[in-house]
Amino acid sequence: MHLKSVYQLLCLDFIVGPSIMKSVSSNVSFLVYVFLFLAIKESLARDADIPHNEVTNWAIRFGVQMWEIGKQTTRLKDIHERYKQEATIRRVDGLELLRQMADDVDKMVESRTLAVRRIMDVAEQASMSHREDSGIVANYYNAKRLNEWYDGDQVELKEGYKELKLTPNPRFFGTSVNLSLSSVHVPTNVFDGAPDVQNSLFWSERLNPIFVHNYETDPTLSWQFFGSSTGYMRQYPAVKWLQDEYEADLFDCRVRPWYIRAAASAKDMIILLDTSGSMTGVRKEIARHVVINLLETLSDNDFVNVMKFGEVPEAVVPCFQDKLVQANLENIRELRLALDETETVNIANFSAALTQGFEILAKYNRTNQGTQCNQAIMLVTDGAPQNYHEIFEKYNLPHKPVRLFTYLIGREITDTKATEDISCNNKGYFTHVTTLAEVREQVLKYIPVLARPMVLYQNHHPVVWSHVYADLTDPKLSDWLWELRERRRQRDRTTNFRQLHKIQAENGSYYVYFDPTQGKTANSNPRYRLMTTLATPVYDRRNFSNITEYILVNDAVWVERIKTVRTANILGVAGTDVPVKDFQKLIPAYKLGVNGYSFITTNNGYVLFHPDYRPIYQDILKPNFNAVDMSEVELVDTDDEPRNNDTVLMQMRREMIEKRDGEMNMRVRVHIDSMRRASIRQNRYFYKGIKETPFSLAIVQPEGYGQYRVEGQKEIKHYRLGNVSELFKKKNWKVHPDWIYCQYMYDTPDHALLTPEAEVFHFMERSQRPAWKWRSRYGAQSSKDSSKGGIYSKRQNKDDYFCDKDLFQSLVFDAIATQPFDEKGLIKYSKSDGLGILKMFGVSIIFVATRSGLLKWHDEVTLAEREDGVYHPYGEGYENRHFSESNNGAIDEIWYKRAVEQNSVEPDSFVYSLPFDAGMKNDSLVTASHAIFVDKEGHKAPAAVVGLQFKHSLFVETFFNITHTCMAGMKCNSTCASEELECYVLDNNGFIIISEKRENSGKFFGEVDGTIMDSLVHYEIYQKIRIYDYQSVCFDKTEKKSSASLLLTPLKTIKLAASWAVGRLSWLVLQTQLSQFLSESWVGAISQLAEEVREEVDDFVEATDPNQDFPPDPKYSDPPVIEVGNPNIEAARINKTRVRPCDREVDLYALQQEKLYDSEKQQNKPLKGRLASCSQSTFGNQCGRSFTAHRIPHSNLILVVVDTLCPCDSRKMSIEPMEVYYNETERCDRLSQPLYRQRPTECISYHPEEEEIKMCGTCSKSNFSLFGLLLPLYVILRSILSS
Repeated sequence: MHLKSVYQLLCLDFIVGPSIMKSVSSNVSFLVYVFLFLAIKESLARDADIPHNEVTNWAIRFGVQMWEIGKQTTRLKDIHERYKQEATIRRVDGLELLRQMADDVDKMVESRTLAVRRIMDVAEQASMSHREDSGIVANYYNAKRLNEWYDGDQVELKEGYKELKLTPNPRFFGTSVNLSLSSVHVPTNVFDGAPDVQNSLFWSERLNPIFVHNYETDPTLSWQFFGSSTGYMRQYPAVKWLQDEYEADLFDCRVRPWYIRAAASAKDMIILLDTSGSMTGVRKEIARHVVINLLETLSDNDFVNVMKFGEVPEAVVPCFQDKLVQANLENIRELRLALDETETVNIANFSAALTQGFEILAKYNRTNQGTQCNQAIMLVTDGAPQNYHEIFEKYNLPHKPVRLFTYLIGREITDTKATEDISCNNKGYFTHVTTLAEVREQVLKYIPVLARPMVLYQNHHPVVWSHVYADLTDPKLSDWLWELRERRRQRDRTTNFRQLHKIQAENGSYYVYFDPTQGKTANSNPRYRLMTTLATPVYDRRNFSNITEYILVNDAVWVERIKTVRTANILGVAGTDVPVKDFQKLIPAYKLGVNGYSFITTNNGYVLFHPDYRPIYQDILKPNFNAVDMSEVELVDTDDEPRNNDTVLMQMRREMIEKRDGEMNMRVRVHIDSMRRASIRQNRYFYKGIKETPFSLAIVQPEGYGQYRVEGQKEIKHYRLGNVSELFKKKNWKVHPDWIYCQYMYDTPDHALLTPEAEVFHFMERSQRPAWKWRSRYGAQSSKDSSKGGIYSKRQNKDDYFCDKDLFQSLVFDAIATQPFDEKGLIKYSKSDGLGILKMFGVSIIFVATRSGLLKWHDEVTLAEREDGVYHPYGEGYENRHFSESNNGAIDEIWYKRAVEQNSVEPDSFVYSLPFDAGMKNDSLVTASHAIFVDKEGHKAPAAVVGLQFKHSLFVETFFNITHTCMAGMKCNSTCASEELECYVLDNNGFIIISEKRENSGKFFGEVDGTIMDSLVHYEIYQKIRIYDYQSVCFDKTEKKSSASLLLTPLKTIKLAASWAVGRLSWLVLQTQLSQFLSESWVGAISQLAEEVREEVDDFVEATDPNQDFPPDPKYSDPPVIEVGNPNIEAARINKTRVRPCDREVDLYALQQEKLYDSEKQQNKPLKGRLASCSQSTFGNQCGRSFTAHRIPHSNLILVVVDTLCPCDSRKMSIEPMEVYYNETERCDRLSQPLYRQRPTECISYHPEEEEIKMCGTCSKSNFSLFGLLLPLYVILRSILSS
């Protein structure tokens, strides 16, 4: 019998007492029994001790064996010798490198600026020479009416549509375009048949030649466009507007960030919202939408506040009382949400509201806060009782620094004189908003008024840059897109509920599965293309205009009159997009080196791009995605509280905002791998302003290896071993997909090279021709031709190309240096083994990646096939993507970065990694990577990384083969196969690589045994690194609606019926183009109303009986989450949430291998630990739990062995980020007190001749519309039922 079993029997006897002891032979005395009990107990205690010497031996044997296998299979020694013999080491001058990169960016900026100025100049001349004609009909390509045929037969075009040849073009993100002309987007709320729109469309046709000329001059240009003040946008090249037929087209160029910034200088805005008792029902709804649309016209260069006023004026957000706040997305969101909570009571105290508005603006102007430019008060009311001349005389006369814009709400209001006077006497504009449909058009009328001083100066056209934004997506729609997505999920879950009943009947249980990767539906937004836009205003050079006035003769008769008046009109904005990738291409990553990076900041301190910039969550833009501050992505290594900004970081931030040149050292915390791994790094920062922009560029180098580069290039013409293209004849190589080696200027059919590899090989062959020349991107410099009165540049030839000579020749050098890897037959195995190593470990691939972006590999799948003849390189049930398809980023790959970092810890080692979800797969692949450094004259730099992938199951098997035995000739008391010991292999971030329980593979060790992990942190084996995520999102649950809500009142049934009727009519108008026959003032709200109606109907579906027969919607498929229970409507209901920006924190861990290794003695220094008194026995005795940690040489791994005899309780440790909660004061200070920023350099807010312009708005004429009759009915009904 095993000693442990004897001990357990004696324990039982001793506990239950003498009755059992009588069964023992009477010859054995009680004292002997006790002695035997204690002796066995002591023996077991000794037996349970961890065999530390054996554990050390296991760690060494395992580490050495894996190192030798890696060396042999990857040929790393031979490759290292090649680099050592032929390459050199060069110290990188960070300031000089930055200067070169900034010069390239400056040239790109100059080229884009010249292109935009050409568009502006031609537009102003075309408008000047055009004669207005009220009957003119423009011939143009409507981007929303292209290439659609009846019945899909491509024979007969749909009525109102045109045919246009479109060809996919890589320069425009693969979109099908026509490079010969432009197309026009007309928003839903704009009637393209209106005379002013038609005239503008007619003369803007003359922009096509300059669009084409710009592109031929600089083929790196992206989209060019002219956004008209009438609402349309002419865009080059021509493209079909991709809009889902079930989605409303909400795009309007006049509320895009580039238009807002270019059309008027920065502004301080106070919005005064009348919330008196008369502002109820439809008026309240219209007023709310007026405020929302005003907020949408602001950018982060503006400052704003919304004050509601009844008897006493107060900020809608209490935190913003008596303040102006920066109009970034987060503050705008706070204001919008607060509008939903406003109530209409009491009477309106206009005097108090206007006084407070003026005093706030005066305080900010006096104390040098805010924009120090335009100032405006926007009064939203249903009527002012007087013109309040005494207030304006006190605060605003004689110079009128504050403009007053009034928005009179309500169709039935007839006395408008006082409200008009308020605007007309204060350089503002009066608008009468009678319906929801005309809100946007009326709101946008204030922008041309703010633009008047710029227009009057005529010759001064400020060039502005927008903040980062996402292609055609409105950043303010993040909340709406999230709600839309959740409603779709709910609808799909509900309408398919009958199928769930069927599943239950067949299987006897209820299954609903929710896929956490949700959102992959037909209507999901495509990948966002981040960009900024360069834009400039376009002026009407005529000082006078003929306008049409409608004079109300009596209550029923309007008289039309033509009048010539002094004007200063802005025609629109000319611009071109600059994708963020265009900046990044001019700052090549290979020059920055592995773990080096670059970023750009704006005048507000926000990043344009950064490696830690994460703007998207589950395919939807985060609510605050374009206001991510530099201090939120550069995490200084400090133990301060969150957002307690470091002095050194703030100094660098300030200098970058002011566009100074400088350099700085900082110790920072860096996270990778979806914020699961962290390290601390010393970085060197170099920064410099970019000319003619509000941006500054910074490059970052890791201290040490980041300051040196491997210098190795092979001049193609001097290659003596044959044609250089022969190096790339095989198919087992790839290059970095985002790096430019050589590229044609134009994407013509003749240059249709489908892959980066095909492009590289093409130019390799072309480089062998006698006439080959190296050409840079901006070889043809622009020049001014003053004799022609404009700006002209040299046109490029269609076969022109440009190359990065250094990168191209480095690629050739690396191809030669890695030739030993190609000589696969020379891999040295023992004769007895043959290729047994590959079979033993299930090696699937061997690879090498280099500093030039080159990736080579050997597939070993046939040598490591499964017994069933089917090989699954990434585990069964997972997509069978080849390694080269998802790992072709070279120095950008995580395994490359980690291998280079590991070199400073242990040069002769591999970094092993395992997917975090490996425990949920049948089998996974272990990736092992090793960095090859070139070391010369005491300095070293990374040249390449070699590695291999092999089966995790065979890796585990090898480990246990070693740890189940002891040193030769010695008897084992305990091994990893024993019940007394639990063995784990952990990586350098605390993740389990090997465990006896397969389901633990890939998990964080703290989730399995948090007590031991905590002890490893206590003994400083692992260092705890706290990471703050300032770009996170959190979710607030929205209130559930009761299924019985329909029973509360029959009016809800009427409401839903009315919603359905109005909604169907709205979508009919949109889909059949009937909108062109309605008054343009009504079209704007159709899309918004239709979506609100869909929400109402979705809620109705959610609250209805699930047993009804709902037809399934094939467009949406939300796979089910497994739940067990009775099928009822609650089971199909999702937990609806509202996403909001928030901060999170998480503790991550990094191994400190020096704690387990004595560098002086050059031997391991294992940790021997014990959890004392962690469990109490029946007698009250407490036992301890022993554990040990040993370094596994030649790796990033440690071996942890834990005694399992003492049943200690183990707490759990999580690495899931948790929300950081702030008190209201802290939160308020962060929102209302922005960090240091710099105002835009241009401010044009005053011109002395502006007083001559008397146009300040008149009452809008009402047109009959069926939609206009139904809309107020719907709004009134909804207001009644929601109360």
